[in-house]
Amino acid sequence: MDHDRLRKLASSAHRWRDLELVAIVGPGVVDDRSLREFIAVHCADYQTLPMDCERLLFSIGHVEGMATLATRRGTEPACQESADIIGSSTVVRALSATSKESRRSMRQ
Repeated sequence: MDHDRLRKLASSAHRWRDLELVAIVGPGVVDDRSLREFIAVHCADYQTLPMDCERLLFSIGHVEGMATLATRRGTEPACQESADIIGSSTVVRALSATSKESRRSMRQ
């Protein structure tokens, strides 16, 4: 795993935070702590190769449905506050900042 590339992706994640990602990774890749954290924070789901087409279609359908819910206007947000985010990694700090920003924008 190229950890420098992963750090660069994480640092630019704010640019594509509205994009729901489904990661496709090779076997054993999720044994890497940094990659697991990246997937957990930035991806809606992940698939491990070899690809299971039915599972992938389910993931894409779920992501599409969640995006549809997120784009509905004129409804109250489902959650006014969120639980504290625990951790000190760069990715967790970025997620925490994004979460606070999102809560502020939902209140406006």
